[in-house]
Amino acid sequence: MGPNSAPHVSLAPRANIEILRRQVLRRYATIALIPPFLLSAGTVGYRLIEGWSWLDCLYMTVITLTTVGFREVGPLSVAGQIFTVFLALSGIFAIFYSGTVVVQGILEGELRALLGSYRVRRILSELENHVIVCGYGRVGRIVCDELDRNRQPFVVIDKSLQVLEDVSFQYGIPLEGDATLEEVLLEAGIQRARALAAVLASTPDNLYITLTARLLHPKLRIVARADDERSEQKLRRAGADRVVSPHRIGGSRLAMAILRPNVVEFMELAVAGRDLELSVEEVTIRADSDIVNKPLRESNLRERYGLIVIAVLRDRQMIYNPEPGFRFAAGDHLICIGHRDKLTLFVREHGASD
Repeated sequence: MGPNSAPHVSLAPRANIEILRRQVLRRYATIALIPPFLLSAGTVGYRLIEGWSWLDCLYMTVITLTTVGFREVGPLSVAGQIFTVFLALSGIFAIFYSGTVVVQGILEGELRALLGSYRVRRILSELENHVIVCGYGRVGRIVCDELDRNRQPFVVIDKSLQVLEDVSFQYGIPLEGDATLEEVLLEAGIQRARALAAVLASTPDNLYITLTARLLHPKLRIVARADDERSEQKLRRAGADRVVSPHRIGGSRLAMAILRPNVVEFMELAVAGRDLELSVEEVTIRADSDIVNKPLRESNLRERYGLIVIAVLRDRQMIYNPEPGFRFAAGDHLICIGHRDKLTLFVREHGASD
């Protein structure tokens, strides 16, 4: 599996996984203890009954338990014969018991669920520069679809197991849990994440997630959902970098679709990248780029990449439609529009990783 892809796994509730882990460990610990117990009991038993050397007693115990049929160490007394019968039956019982436990674990899916849980935890521990989506409701589904379409690794957290059961993304990992809990965010790799989207239907939950995420990762980019203006202010004070109101955006889009339908259609095609090779991208210029300290007219971005620089964000100030003499600096955030393949090339040659 590549670094940007993620598996689709069978999920089980977090509490059930912990119970299952304990049950499986207890069963297999019992299986692991049976052979040394039988070897010790058989060796000591033959020593007490027949009086052979410790090596002969161990040898006799092994050939009895494994039923290989090699020669006996010596003639057995009546007590030795009875002990051998019980020892052989114990060995056969141990084999059948161990096989039954393994088959039962496979048929009931316990091992698969447990191994799947360990696999997800291992992948989460290695995941870096990903996005954490808190909530898989109507808004969360759209966010996840867009992230997956843009090949951005992400983890989607929801405490409803039924909601996550049908989740299948190439670049997304479903994680059952309460996103308001610190341990769940840590399990999702928040300290190595690039951004977090708090899109639960409950504004208090989004507020709590924002506060917790900001404490765990001070430099994390946090985008939060709000349903009213007062909530927006609280979320910003809690540490959200951007607060989005789906109702306000939906209303604005409806009005724009009425007033400027062609503009809306163009922006949907360009930003969403559907059915059109044209796309809009944000690129952070790295320090060793050859366009640093060059004016826009000499960077030849149009000739080299076919790009149009719409705006530049520098020191939290947005510079729209920069002049031909505008000089680029390391760390500038360029908002560009152009062919997707050319944008990808430009990002690879000049962009800095977040």
